[in-house]
Amino acid sequence: YRKTALRLKVYNPALCVGGPAFARSNSSFSSRFLDFIDQSRTPMDFCSWHLYTASISQMRRHARALRERLDGMGYSHTLSILDEWDYVFPDKTTDKLFKPGTQELRAQAYTEMMQEQGAAFDAAFLTALQTEPVDEAAFFCASPGNLYSMFDLYGRPQKNYYAFRQFAETAQLGTLTGIWVPEETAGLYVLRTESDFRTALLLSNFSSRVAHFHPLSRPGMRQSVILTDALHTYQVQEGAEELDIPPYSVIT
Repeated sequence: YRKTALRLKVYNPALCVGGPAFARSNSSFSSRFLDFIDQSRTPMDFCSWHLYTASISQMRRHARALRERLDGMGYSHTLSILDEWDYVFPDKTTDKLFKPGTQELRAQAYTEMMQEQGAAFDAAFLTALQTEPVDEAAFFCASPGNLYSMFDLYGRPQKNYYAFRQFAETAQLGTLTGIWVPEETAGLYVLRTESDFRTALLLSNFSSRVAHFHPLSRPGMRQSVILTDALHTYQVQEGAEELDIPPYSVIT
C-alpha cells in the first residue's frame, strides 16, 4: 500500500488515494493496517470498509470507532467511506447458508433481504447514517439477479428498491430539519425534510410490532401516504391524524 500510495502522489498529488475496503473495520488486520499508516505516515485520503449486518447500532459503533481512530492518528482529513453495506439476515450467517442441505434457509435469507424486512432496514439504515461520521456509503447492490440486489433476475424492482426511492423523494424535497433514531436497532426511525410549502417524513418501522405516530400538521394541510410493507408496495393512501405503522414497513 505504501509503495503504491507514494508513487501515485508523486505522479499527481491531487489524486485521492486510500483503501483498503476492510471486511471488518474492527478486525486485527484493520488495527494493524492503521497502526502501519500511523507509524509510517503514509498518505491516506480515504479509509474504506464494509458492513453486512442486521444491527444499525453496530454500524453506529463501527463508524464512530473508526472516526475516533483516524482523528487520533492525526488523519482527520481522511474520509470514512462505507463502500459496501446491506441487510444480512439475523442468525443466518454465510457460514450456515452455504453448507450442504441449506437451500431452503438460503432462499429464505436472500428473499428476506429484498422484501419488507430488508426494505425497513435499508430505510432505517439510511436515516441513521445522517447522524454518523460516514462521508460516503454505497449499498451492495443493484445489479439484476445478484443475491444481494434490489432487482430480481429480470430487472423488476423489489421492496427494498422502494425504500431507496422513498428515501430519495424525502431527501430531495428540501432541507433536512429533523432525525429521530432509537438507541437500539429495533424501532421507529424518522427523517423529516421541509421546503417552503411542503413537509416530508420518512418513517421506517424496523420491528415486529406496530408503531404509532402523530404527524404534525397545519390547518388545511393535505396529507398523503406512500406505504411499503408485507402487503403493499409503494401504495399511495390517504393520510391520517394518527398513523399505525405496520411491522417492517416504510412510509413517506
